[in-house]
Amino acid sequence: MGQIERMAPGCNRSEIVEYLIDTMKLFSHQCLPRVGSLLLIGLAFLSDRAKADVDQLWITEVVPSSGVVEVTNVGSEPVVLNAAFPFCHRFNYTNRIPAGTRFEAGESKMFGLAGLNATDSDLFLYRDTNFGGTDSIISGLRYGPETRVGASGIAASAGIWPDPTASTVVPSPGQSLALVGADPFSPDHWTIQSPDLGQFEAAPTPSIEVRVTIENLAPEQGTFLTPLWIGVHDGSFDSYDGGSPSSPGIERIAEDGNPSVLSEEFQASGGRLEAVLNEIGPIGPGQAVSTRLWLDPNAPAHGFLSYVAMVIPSNDAYVANGNPTAHALFDENGQVINQEILIMGSDVNDAGTEINDELPINTAFFGQSAPNTGDTENGVNQTHPGFRPASEAGILSDAMFASADFKTNGYQIARILIERIIPNPIDVMVTVESLSPESGTYLTPLWVGFHDGGFDSYDGGSPSTPGIERIAEDGNTGPLASEFFASSAGAIETTLNGIGPIAPGQSTSKRITLDANALSSRYFSYAGMIIPSNDAYVANGNPLAHPVFDSQGQFIGVEFDILGSTINDAGTEVNDELPANTAFFGQAAPNTGQTENGVNQTHSGFKDASEGGILADPMFANADFTAEGYRVARVRVERVSPAPVSYTHLEPTRPY
Repeated sequence: MGQIERMAPGCNRSEIVEYLIDTMKLFSHQCLPRVGSLLLIGLAFLSDRAKADVDQLWITEVVPSSGVVEVTNVGSEPVVLNAAFPFCHRFNYTNRIPAGTRFEAGESKMFGLAGLNATDSDLFLYRDTNFGGTDSIISGLRYGPETRVGASGIAASAGIWPDPTASTVVPSPGQSLALVGADPFSPDHWTIQSPDLGQFEAAPTPSIEVRVTIENLAPEQGTFLTPLWIGVHDGSFDSYDGGSPSSPGIERIAEDGNPSVLSEEFQASGGRLEAVLNEIGPIGPGQAVSTRLWLDPNAPAHGFLSYVAMVIPSNDAYVANGNPTAHALFDENGQVINQEILIMGSDVNDAGTEINDELPINTAFFGQSAPNTGDTENGVNQTHPGFRPASEAGILSDAMFASADFKTNGYQIARILIERIIPNPIDVMVTVESLSPESGTYLTPLWVGFHDGGFDSYDGGSPSTPGIERIAEDGNTGPLASEFFASSAGAIETTLNGIGPIAPGQSTSKRITLDANALSSRYFSYAGMIIPSNDAYVANGNPLAHPVFDSQGQFIGVEFDILGSTINDAGTEVNDELPANTAFFGQAAPNTGQTENGVNQTHSGFKDASEGGILADPMFANADFTAEGYRVARVRVERVSPAPVSYTHLEPTRPY
């Protein structure tokens, strides 16, 4: 059941889907100067948030008499439309879902269609304007007595409708046709009912969110773990067999903490859902890190969890579950099995790939300067015999690891917690109010995003990202949205007042639904261009500056003023204040100023009015934001009551 929001007609933000996916990250963890460095290569497992399969967008309810249609994302991942998606009804193609529209997993949105026939029509959703193409039509239905209507023949050829003459019954005025079965392409699965818009349950592909946490239980001065690799599968992925040689994937994790080869083995076995916890470095004693996964209890591929991590320091010690069905994720009723997996010191394996000499030059996290540098053993997987006694000048003789003897009775390496997350939806209103004086500065439409604290929009003293450059020079929020999604720190972002600048004294708001239990909703970030200017902007460089919820999921709220003294210079365009180069001051096209190749820094302010720049124009006579006490805007995130169901009225566009 999805949250319904009002979408702004004509808002085209297709840029937000152009981000890098399946990117590999290379991490080099610099340890204490005394012990050298350990090379850790981790995969960046980005959710394919904006490019999820649009075939999962189903028409799930329609009220023919009023022209309201419900579209639901029945998939387990969000979908962002990279182009306008047209509806077809009786060869009318003028109603479209705007490009950039975002459907969360399971979310329904309502749209008002102009000209929909109330008694006899087809109704299909297309991914593009190839209206005769079977690859372009996505979902829909036909109702009424006429034998062939509109695109029903194309739908039949595409396999999404039984045949051109198949039809559902016609509802009475005020009634709806609603999908109640698992197959939207069968007339038998549509029924007449009172409108229940926004309440569709995507039963064919239910998604359940779970949290997976790894906590290092080793004592102080005990063992560390490399970033934990986890994979979800159908029970057939066997990471290792005792008494047999290690696979290349286990070898690379056990010797260097590199999960990339194991990931390739996992993918080759048919596995798809995997993650690396704490990709940026080792997990020390007492440290806990988590990630979240979306699982489908009806999918065999989501049945079991496997894990692997290197125990460090060591030559080739690691922990993993050799039994691929040891950790089932669901019971026979499809309920998540909340569980604790306790990993004891007696569970530590020796990969048999590198001799356990414990020499600093060969031992990860103990002085080894490059991966795969120890002496080859050509052995087999077996229970690890433990480190050398401290008297033999190995790992245990180092004070940093004096308590790392994992063969000690009762020694605990770590525990893995698997628990279902119960969503706690909360509606908030995000408002930006310009506090600039009359004849002062304007703001471009403000970009806002909610995240887990990991999205850092800029760093002072460093070059701007392309996302900040495009906001700071032209007010274009699309590239920054792409960077936001690519960071995997959050999934909810939007632009306030997307239709034009925010003038002095003006305020604009947007309602957003957050999950109080989701880490990805905890922090708030913003960015907007100051206009007129060459590349002045405001944003929070500290991603933790504005918490929305506390650690217990309690709503805190956000309210702060943006002061003139906090305005940044992106360092991407020379501040010449020439009308031809200055946004909102005469610039006719984006990205037309002189390149600066500078860095982010506090803005020095506009030229003096006597120099004939921005401040010399009466329209901006009070735009000197360096003046004492100058306030740019106030931003608020407030909790509000849930919104009533609404729908977007789609303005007709030109026919094709």
